[in-house]
Amino acid sequence: MKQTNKKQVSKQVRNQTKNQVNKQIEQRKDSSTKYLCLFIVIVAFTFAFTLLINKQKNSEYMNDIKENNFGIQPEVGKVIVARDMNAIYPKYYVVYVEEDNYSVYVYNYYETTSQYELEYNRLIDKIVDYNAKDNMIRYIYGRGYGTYNEVLNNLSQLVDSNNLKIY
Repeated sequence: MKQTNKKQVSKQVRNQTKNQVNKQIEQRKDSSTKYLCLFIVIVAFTFAFTLLINKQKNSEYMNDIKENNFGIQPEVGKVIVARDMNAIYPKYYVVYVEEDNYSVYVYNYYETTSQYELEYNRLIDKIVDYNAKDNMIRYIYGRGYGTYNEVLNNLSQLVDSNNLKIY
């Protein structure tokens, strides 16, 4: 009887040990499955987010020109449009090239009427055009001699700005 009890006890111990080992294996499988699913979800969200950013970048290429009712479009060989990215308010340089002559105009769009009036009084001698409704002032920056490609390549030196976005 003692042996039978010992055998039963040893069987129970073995069964418990097997059950514990099986539970540990299942827990490892469960946690590895969780990590795999988490990894797949993270990769999917990263991919979707990257696609969204790229789509938005492509659609916004000309949006900042249109945001201030700025209607001048670049034209190869004739018109260069660039935005000064260092300026506090939207500031555009428009260069008109005819043969070997060029004229550089600056379009400033101010956020407040007080900024607009202050700059209007400061630039009164240079102003070519203005629009009080849009808080816009256009003035001539300079004129010179050069071909379209020369002006395009040296535009940052011509306007004294090293952070231009050329359209």
